[in-house]
Amino acid sequence: MIEAKPDNSTALCEPQYSGFALVAVLVFLLVVSAITSTFALAAWTRRTVAANELQVQRFSLLAEGLTNVLAARLGEGAETKLPLNFEPVACRTNDLAIVTRLQGHAGLIDLNAADRNLLTLGFASLALNAQTSGDLSIAVEYFRSGASIFAAAAKANVEIAGGYKFARFESVAELQDFAPLRAVPLAALYRTFTVNSRSGAFDPAEAPAVLAAVASNGMPERASMAHRAAEAAFTIQVAIMRRGSPIVGSAGYIFENRSNAGLRRSAIDPAAVPDESAFAGVSASCDALFAGTMLRWRRGDDRSVISRAQC
Repeated sequence: MIEAKPDNSTALCEPQYSGFALVAVLVFLLVVSAITSTFALAAWTRRTVAANELQVQRFSLLAEGLTNVLAARLGEGAETKLPLNFEPVACRTNDLAIVTRLQGHAGLIDLNAADRNLLTLGFASLALNAQTSGDLSIAVEYFRSGASIFAAAAKANVEIAGGYKFARFESVAELQDFAPLRAVPLAALYRTFTVNSRSGAFDPAEAPAVLAAVASNGMPERASMAHRAAEAAFTIQVAIMRRGSPIVGSAGYIFENRSNAGLRRSAIDPAAVPDESAFAGVSASCDALFAGTMLRWRRGDDRSVISRAQC
């Protein structure tokens, strides 16, 4: 009689099934963690972006209010000791670094009042050759006046999107309709030309560096002129950065000097935010420049400063 051996197949399979279940659980956990970590990372990213955008908005509102503070002081005839050629001046208040740039429009070329020689000089400062600069000055004359003497040369050499207007320039941005100027950054055009000075005079002492250099080399008689009239307009830009942070908020506007009404905001200025080098090495306090406004900011009275942005 042969004795039957016990069946051990079930016992042998049990460890295999247990091992398979463990692998399945691990795979499941990996899938779940991958999904949840993706959502967690997306939520963290959105939170960080939102926090940064909020900081930018807060700094931009403060900068906007400070442009109005400066405009009010300039309108009252106060001495700010800021250069009028858009050179950056940095100051500090607590952990904030503030860069201010001020441009008197006597140092810019008025598109509606300047003569052809001055217009040619302005276009030459944009690194355009002499022929193109001359053609553009004729085109500007024809654009604003419609004088038939300029018609043939203007139409033959300069194409304008939408055609010639035969009216005064309302904005410097209209220059980008001129074919040779479409590749020139808008900020560079605003650092050269204006429609707010309402004068054919030009003061190189207030001109931005590039324009002043071209004026002194190309038209030395202009460089020796002194501008005596009161400023008709200013460009004011304020940029704010917190130390140790790359976040910058800024605001820039053109203010016109209206008789018996002080400075009034006229247009947005498209100047680029100053680079980090402008914020470096800040030592002077901002209190003198902004006449106590930053003291209220440090005390936490944001509303009194930011409300200036609504002016």
